[in-house]
Amino acid sequence: MALDAELDDLEPEIAGPSARIGPEELFASQCRAAGLPEFVRQLEFAKTDTGRQWRFDFAFPAYKLAVEIQGVVVRRIGGQLFTMGAHADVKGMRRDHQKFNTAVLLGWSVLLFLQDDVKPKRALDYTTRALIARGWEQP
Repeated sequence: MALDAELDDLEPEIAGPSARIGPEELFASQCRAAGLPEFVRQLEFAKTDTGRQWRFDFAFPAYKLAVEIQGVVVRRIGGQLFTMGAHADVKGMRRDHQKFNTAVLLGWSVLLFLQDDVKPKRALDYTTRALIARGWEQP
């Protein structure tokens, strides 16, 4: 049941078995602990250009770097695995592609992660490397 163990990683433990926080809050705390530059959560972008009210999960505006943590849910139903969530069907993927392609046209770089990229700090590692590539100097 390796997949079930991977699914457990989607709800990271912080202070013990009963104290759990979501992947976005965990990523925010990792960024702060690592001393990354100031970020904005749920930064609205492209409204003037497109009329859309898109938001980045995390944005580092000084570096035009955005981070998205995709909420894909996997459920076992009748012994089979099903992928659900706003990012898991063709319509949702098409919306995401339009959003991210527009962000690139506006000069943003967008890093995409699944929820299980947060707990082992893969998202933090890539974000740190992307910021360094854009001129940020680690303290």
